[in-house]
Amino acid sequence: PACPRSFSSQTPTLDAYVCSRVLRPQRLGVMPCWSCALQSTPRNDRTFPKALPKPGGPSTLALGSGAHSGLPTPGRPFTVLGIETSCDDTAVAVVRSDGTVLGEAIARQDAIHERWGGVVPGLARAAHEAAVEDMVQLALERAFGPSATPDDVDVVAATVGPGMEICLRVGAASGRRLALQHGKPFVGVHHLEAHCLLARAPAIMRPDASPALPAATPDSGGVGAAAAVAFPFLALVVSGGHCLLLRVRGVGAFEVVGGTLDDALGEAYDKAARQLGLPLGGGGGPAVEALARKGDGSKRPLPVPMLGKPGYDFSFSGLKNAFKLAHAAVRLERGLSLAPSAPQSPSQGDATGLFSEEDKKEMEEHHIRGYRLDGAAGAEREVPLPEQDKADLAASFQNAAIAHLEDRVGRAMVACDEEEEEGFGRTLVVVGGVAANQEVGRRLRELCARGGRRLPKSAKDREALANVRAWTLEVPCPAMCTDNGIMIAWTAVERIALGCSDDPNEVWVKPQWPIGELLLEANRSCIS
Repeated sequence: PACPRSFSSQTPTLDAYVCSRVLRPQRLGVMPCWSCALQSTPRNDRTFPKALPKPGGPSTLALGSGAHSGLPTPGRPFTVLGIETSCDDTAVAVVRSDGTVLGEAIARQDAIHERWGGVVPGLARAAHEAAVEDMVQLALERAFGPSATPDDVDVVAATVGPGMEICLRVGAASGRRLALQHGKPFVGVHHLEAHCLLARAPAIMRPDASPALPAATPDSGGVGAAAAVAFPFLALVVSGGHCLLLRVRGVGAFEVVGGTLDDALGEAYDKAARQLGLPLGGGGGPAVEALARKGDGSKRPLPVPMLGKPGYDFSFSGLKNAFKLAHAAVRLERGLSLAPSAPQSPSQGDATGLFSEEDKKEMEEHHIRGYRLDGAAGAEREVPLPEQDKADLAASFQNAAIAHLEDRVGRAMVACDEEEEEGFGRTLVVVGGVAANQEVGRRLRELCARGGRRLPKSAKDREALANVRAWTLEVPCPAMCTDNGIMIAWTAVERIALGCSDDPNEVWVKPQWPIGELLLEANRSCIS
């Protein structure tokens, strides 16, 4: 079959890689990427893709070109209003160009979706529409005072993809309208790029450092010495909808090193939480993490997916199935009946008439499961397991899931050390909702201290480990790991510093937007 990953051969200097097997069934060109080429190579001959054509990094960005809706006054601090509505929270923030957060407002939707056990797109859209104007005004007032208006900011930015289309439209339309009405530059932001670039915000990642305004120079990637994390770096995006390993070489310059072959880690956490009958109002991940602290993962060990296998991709479907079987086995041991049948999906009927056909289609496209359409959450309905059994199962699941991350990320880190070009930063940035998990952070911090190597099992291993150069781990604070308006505004700061803005009359939402297309599309006009 044709290689599912490819890049546009029409623009060989850009080399924006996309994995459609993970992200969407569309080919951008005919040249196979290294990841897929390696999968057809004998195991002993597989190497990290050192010979990947390097994308035109920050040095190819020409300041002043591609400013389709203007730029703030050069040489002066500027402020950005960022709007995020890609999923279930309406988040708005005002951020200054040195990374200082001037004002933030978020309307949470946990209570709206909890009874369904998952995000319902139609309800999320309605909540966004009801809240977005109030959140914009609240963020402005917190930044500039009670008489604040959109005229007080210099730039407006909004998430335009990827995400739930009907939700994206709300924030994007609001941002475009504000930019046009008040004559402000507009920046359309890629949701995943925003997560990754937030790690560079100096006032957020280095709050104790003295603020410094960004120096807009091409070689520095636009923000210069003020950035908390320098390009290039390795980024792990782990959330409810994404699991990606990326090499980030500049603003808009991303290489997909690995992605999930099936499910995202956050989705797997949600499924485990539903299986255990845990409350999902604050997300399945935090619920499983809290319960796992009370358990012993060694009592019910689960297999680690793809342990030691070549490559850098992830897979969680096998772990989910193993957890389901382990849960059933414990119930049988305790003399309890098996859990009730799996919750319905949108295609299995709607007992309430609440969901429109558009809602159901959106749910199917985003693989939203785990709720019953009669309004009852799909959780344990019969006699529940003893609390300690549930805690042990939660601990086993979390241990296997994190061990899988350690294995795949560690392989990529070692490959970077051995085969990456000179000057590649030994920095791992972990972002997304799952990055807020304290156990994930602790284990990955230890992995970075070992330079991506496995735990030593002998004196020889310990001796070899002593000569390994450690990596630096960067993780935003827990509040910044989940979706927020701050990351949208900061990404706009990065792009504005490089002289890029978008025409609000020509920006459309992109619910499916592979991050490898950023350099190819979003920043094409900024390439010299």
